[in-house]
Amino acid sequence: MFTHIKIKPFYNTYNDNIAEEFYVTTLKEARVYNRVSAYFSSKALASYANGIVEMYKNKGKINFIISKELEEEDYNEIVKGYKNREKIEKQLLEDLNEKLTLQEKMKLSNVAFLIENKILDIKIAFVKEGIFHDKFGLMYDEENNCIYFRGSNNETAAAINKNYESFEVSCNWKENEFESDKIINAEKMFKKLWNNNDDRIEVIEIPQIIKRKLI
Repeated sequence: MFTHIKIKPFYNTYNDNIAEEFYVTTLKEARVYNRVSAYFSSKALASYANGIVEMYKNKGKINFIISKELEEEDYNEIVKGYKNREKIEKQLLEDLNEKLTLQEKMKLSNVAFLIENKILDIKIAFVKEGIFHDKFGLMYDEENNCIYFRGSNNETAAAINKNYESFEVSCNWKENEFESDKIINAEKMFKKLWNNNDDRIEVIEIPQIIKRKLI
C-alpha cells in the first residue's frame, strides 16, 4: 500500500532519481495509474519497467490521455498493440507470483505488448484551439489510497532522465481540505476527458483514430 512507502511532497529531476524514487516505488504498489500528458514517449516506460512488472503481477491497469504530437515510431507501436489485441487472447502468466524472466521484463516496457494484454489503454486528445498541454497523474492502490501529482513533466524519457523538471505530490490519506480539493478536481477532470465529455476537447480511442486516419 502507498501508506507504507516514502513519498515526498515534491520532486525535481536534478535532485531526485525520478524513475526509481517516484515511479518505480509508487507503481509497485499501484493498481491503477491514470495519466494526462502533453507528450508521450514509449521509452518512458522502460525507465520504470520494474514498477510495471509489479503492476502486471497485481493485474493493474494504466490509462493514458495524450496529445496527438506523437513520434511516428511510438504511434506505430500503439497501433500495433491495438491491432494485435483483436487477434489474441489476453496472455497473462498462469502463476502471477512466478519470477519473471529478463525477456518478460523487457516485454513489459513495450507499449504494444502492454496494449495487447489489456494492461495499457491510450486515448488521444484533440483540441479545437491551441494545443493539449496539461500534465498530471493519479495513482490508486488496493485500498483506494490516491497519489496525485502535477508539474512540468510529461510522460517521456527526456522528462524523467534529462530535462530540468519539477512536480508536486498530494496524498489523500495526508490531506487537508485544500489538498483534498486538488485531488477531487483532478479526478473529475480525468473522468471527463476519458469519457469525452468536454465540448472543447475530443478524446478518441486509438481504434477509432486508426479507422478515421486522424493522425
